[in-house]
Amino acid sequence: MPTIIVQNANDQGAGSLRNALAQAKDGDVIAFASGLANKTIKLTSGELSVKSDVTINGAAANNLTISGNDKSRIFFTAYGTDVTLKNLTITDGYDRGRGGAVRVSSNSELTVDNVQFKNNVGGQGGAIHVGFRSNATVINSTFDNNDGTITKNGFSAGAIANDNNGSLTVKGSRFTNNSGQTGGAIYTQLGPLTVENSVFLNNRSKDGAAGIFADGASIGGPRASASSPGGTIKVSGSHFEGNEGFGAGGALYLYGYGKDKTIVENTKIIDNKSKSNYKGIAQGGGARLNGNVTVRNVTFANNTSEGQGGGLWLDGDTTSKNAVINLENVTFSGNRATTDKGLGGAIAINPSADAKLNVKNSTFFKNYAQKNGGAFWVVGGQPVTLTNSIVANNTANNLSGTGQQTSFQLRDGGGNVEFPAPANSRNSRVTANSRIADPKLGSLQNVNGDLVHPLLAGSPAIGAAVGGVPTNDQRGFKRDGDPDSGAYEFSGANNATSTLASTSAQSTSALTGSSANDTLTGTSDGDRFLSSSGADKLTGKGGNDQFVYTDINHRGDTITDFQIGADKIVLTELLDDLLNKNYTGNAITDGYVKVVQGSSNKNFTVQIDPDGRNGDSSFRSFLTVNTTNTGSLNSESFVF
Repeated sequence: MPTIIVQNANDQGAGSLRNALAQAKDGDVIAFASGLANKTIKLTSGELSVKSDVTINGAAANNLTISGNDKSRIFFTAYGTDVTLKNLTITDGYDRGRGGAVRVSSNSELTVDNVQFKNNVGGQGGAIHVGFRSNATVINSTFDNNDGTITKNGFSAGAIANDNNGSLTVKGSRFTNNSGQTGGAIYTQLGPLTVENSVFLNNRSKDGAAGIFADGASIGGPRASASSPGGTIKVSGSHFEGNEGFGAGGALYLYGYGKDKTIVENTKIIDNKSKSNYKGIAQGGGARLNGNVTVRNVTFANNTSEGQGGGLWLDGDTTSKNAVINLENVTFSGNRATTDKGLGGAIAINPSADAKLNVKNSTFFKNYAQKNGGAFWVVGGQPVTLTNSIVANNTANNLSGTGQQTSFQLRDGGGNVEFPAPANSRNSRVTANSRIADPKLGSLQNVNGDLVHPLLAGSPAIGAAVGGVPTNDQRGFKRDGDPDSGAYEFSGANNATSTLASTSAQSTSALTGSSANDTLTGTSDGDRFLSSSGADKLTGKGGNDQFVYTDINHRGDTITDFQIGADKIVLTELLDDLLNKNYTGNAITDGYVKVVQGSSNKNFTVQIDPDGRNGDSSFRSFLTVNTTNTGSLNSESFVF
C-alpha cells in the first residue's frame, strides 16, 4: 500500500496532515515522521475531511496528538468510505452537531485501534458519531472526559453514538469520566452491539445508562414483524464501576425488541447508581435489561437504585412474544433499592404475561429494599422459577414487616437454600420447598478473577443442587458429580490456605504451591514461581522474577508486585499445550492473550481465549497483576 508521510505539525500546507489527506487515494496509508513524536497537530482551519479509504497511523511518531483546539471537530469521513485510525491521541474536538472528534458519514466503515480520545465535546456523540447504516470497530482504545451533553440531544452518548441500522464492536477498551445525555459512554440504536473485555468507570448520564444504552439490535425495533430475525446485544468479560445516571440502568440499559437477544456474561457490575429522574423513575442500579435476556457468570454488587431493582431491573417488552429470560451463575450482593419507592433490593422483575423467567444456581446475599422485597420484587406475582439458588439475609425496611426476602413466593425448581426462616405469617418462604439453613457464605471476594461469595466448609448448600446444573460455576470451574447450590462450587482444596516462603536466593529455584489457595513469597534476588491449582497470592519482592504457567486451569492467581521491565509472565508451555503445537507467535497479537487495565494504571487482568479471535470461545480472566511501577503491561512482559 502506498504511504504518504506527514512531515510537520502544521495545520495546512506542504507536509501537513491536511495536505496528505487531500492527496490520498483509496488504499493509501498516512504515516508520520518520527520527529513528530510527542508533538501536537493543532487544527486552526476547521475539521479534516477524509474522502478516501485510508489508514491514518501514528505508530512512527509516539505520543502524537491531534487537537481540535476546542473549536472544531477533528475528522469528518465522507459517505461510503472505509477509514482506519491507529496509534493516535485525539483531543479537544468540539462540534455542536454529530461527533465532537470524529463524524462518520452514512454507509461507511470506521476502525479505531489504539487511539486515545480525550476532552472532546459533541452535540451527538462526545467523541465519535457513527452515521446511518455505518459500522464501527473500536479496539484497544481509551475514552476519557468526553462530553455529549451540550445540546441535550437524547441520542447522544459521552463517547460513542451509533445511528440507526449500523453495528458497533468494542474490544479491550476503556471508558472513564465521560458524560452523555443517554448513555454516559455508548449509545446505539437498532443495530448489533458487541462489547468485550472493556472497562467503564465513573461515567455519567442525564437520562439513564451511564455506561451503555442500546435501543434495539435490528431494523424495525418496536415495529419489527413477527418474521424479523432480530439481532444481538452482547456484553462480555467487562467491568462496570462507579457509573451514575438518572432513570433506568445505572451502568447498562439494554433494550431488545421482537427476536433480539441480549446477553451479559463474565462481567462485574459494581458500585453503580440509578437516580430518580424528573418523572421520579429509577430502575436498575446496575442494569435494566429487556426482552430475550441471558445473564450468566455476572456479579451485581453494591449497586443502588433510588427506586426499583437495586442490582437489576428485568422486563419483557410486549414486542418480544414469549420472551425467555435466563439468569445462571449470578451473584447479587449488597445491592440497595432506597427511598420510599425501594422495591427489589437485588432484582425487580416486570415480565410480560407470556414471558418465561428462570433463575438458576445464583446467590442473593445481604441485599436491601427500603419498601419491599429485599432480594426479589415481582410485579403482579408473575411466575419466576428459582432453582439451585441461595437467598440469604436479604432485608426490607417497612412498617408491616412484609417482603423481607421476596414480595411473592417464587416457583420452586428444587435445590434452593434460604435463610433465615420467615419471621411471621406476613412473610412467605422464597420457594415452597426450600431448605431453611444458614448457607455459611464467605465475604464477597475476588476468587479466580471473579467476585463471589465462597461456600465455607459445612455449608448446607454443598451437594444440595438438583439436576440440570450448569457445567461450570461462576468462576468457570467445573461442577462435580454432587453439585452445589448457588453460583460457587465448593472444593475443600480451593478453600484451604497455606503460606510458603522462599529460602533460596537463586533464580533457578522454583516456588510452587499445593492445590490450596497459597501465599508464596520470594526474595529480592529473583525467583521462579510455578503455577498450580488454587488461587495463589504471589509476591516476588524484587529481582527479575518469572511467573510460569503450564495449564489453563491454573487460573485465579494474583501477582502483588510485578515489576514492568524486569519480571516476566511465562506462558510458553501453556500455549503449546493449548494449541497442540510448538507455538512461536505473539499471543497478544494473535488474539489468545489479552491485557485489560483495571481500576488503576497499576492493576491489570490477564485474560485468555483458548481458540483465539476466530473461534467460538471468549476471553476469561486468568491472572490478576498488580504492578509496582506505572507503565503498560504488554507483550514485553510475557514469554510466549
